[in-house]
Amino acid sequence: MLTRLSFPHVIAGVTIAASAVIGLLDPFGLGAVSHALALTAVTIVLWATGVVAEYKAALLFYTLAMLFSIAPADVAFAGFSAGATWLIFAGLVIGVGINSSGLGERIAKRFSILFGDTYNRTVLGVLVVTLVLGFILPSSMGRVVLLMPIAMAMAKALGHEPGTSGYVGITLAAGFGCFFMPYGILPANIPNVVLLGIVEDQFDVSLIYGDWFVLHFPLISGLKIFFLWGLIVHIFPAEGAHAQKSGAMGSMSRVEWKLTIIMAAVLLGWATDFLHGVSPAWVGMAAAMLFMTPGLGNVTSQDFAKINFSVIFYVAAILGIGSLVNHSGLGKILAENMAAVLPLAPDEPFQNYMTIALTGIAMGTFTAAPGVPILMTPVAEQMAEASGFSLLAVLMLQALSFSTTFLVYQSAPVVVAMGLAGVRLSDGTKLMFLLAVLTIVVIFPLNFMWWRILGWI
Repeated sequence: MLTRLSFPHVIAGVTIAASAVIGLLDPFGLGAVSHALALTAVTIVLWATGVVAEYKAALLFYTLAMLFSIAPADVAFAGFSAGATWLIFAGLVIGVGINSSGLGERIAKRFSILFGDTYNRTVLGVLVVTLVLGFILPSSMGRVVLLMPIAMAMAKALGHEPGTSGYVGITLAAGFGCFFMPYGILPANIPNVVLLGIVEDQFDVSLIYGDWFVLHFPLISGLKIFFLWGLIVHIFPAEGAHAQKSGAMGSMSRVEWKLTIIMAAVLLGWATDFLHGVSPAWVGMAAAMLFMTPGLGNVTSQDFAKINFSVIFYVAAILGIGSLVNHSGLGKILAENMAAVLPLAPDEPFQNYMTIALTGIAMGTFTAAPGVPILMTPVAEQMAEASGFSLLAVLMLQALSFSTTFLVYQSAPVVVAMGLAGVRLSDGTKLMFLLAVLTIVVIFPLNFMWWRILGWI
């Protein structure tokens, strides 16, 4: 009896076959770069289609990279030396401690009183909180680690159990909000900071906080919050859920007080990293160790053994692909070839604006969001000359690109959030794809008019 293949399986099968041809026969004459292209394509399509579990595709990436010597170990496994990966580990431990102590439920009930007891207002309230946190916490991973356990407890307090539409909607609001909402705040996300560093290094130009805020915050942060809210309550409706009318929780236990003090210190450490220079990852790791310390925290060896760490392999592989693309030269080849064929003309400002922004989005498909400035900045001068835009305008346009992602694997914080909440990849992919389409169709043109009013293009 023949098994009927689904469309994702067909796409994955065709991609695997095509990648095998590229890697073995090198039809494009890329040499060793063809191997990196083949491996990148296979891994990305397996993640995008979801035909296998995310961690299995990640392990396949590591295996093939080493088995066929496609990349050195320090390149393929670069994700495991990245602070973001260890911040995820810390988040998993912190999440277990906050939830098992009852602190998450307590905070969730306080938020429920603030937002009201309806699902729609709760989703909007969570998104607003993620935006406010963008001014306080400079790391989207840090925001995810802090907020996800609370969002999960809020969903349960409203009667939405894991797997239900309401639970998925509230937790995705937290995860997507932590990643997307603060892009209009310069130091709030890794891609913003990467662009800042590369621009200072290559052009000796410093991006200004105020300019960034005026250009980007009104639309890619302020307006997008309402678009994301509308999509979530439409795709994951939960009109029938009501808050659980439980009695007062009573006073906080000693464990809850200890965890509160630890998390307050962590929050302070994350918010002041510009003073002490310690990465948010290591501040989070310190908190995780305190959570696991007898007498201070509440995470026992039994709790630790129950944590699902598969998301760490997934995120580390995402970072490994970005490292592979840059190390192999694949990213440079893609950027240079795109720059050579782009339809840029000095008398077509809107066409130039959309072309540059969409090119950055295409680059992000191969490297994830932080890779966009790495690939786009080296060709910014050529784009500025061909389009008639100022160099600074072309550089600033990158924010539109790396804040617009179509697939979940492009955003490590969203991957982490979904892993912590146990949300299916298909749910996150659907929401992210529709948000990207809405952003390009509506926000991009409005943003063009805003930049014209400001005199930037």
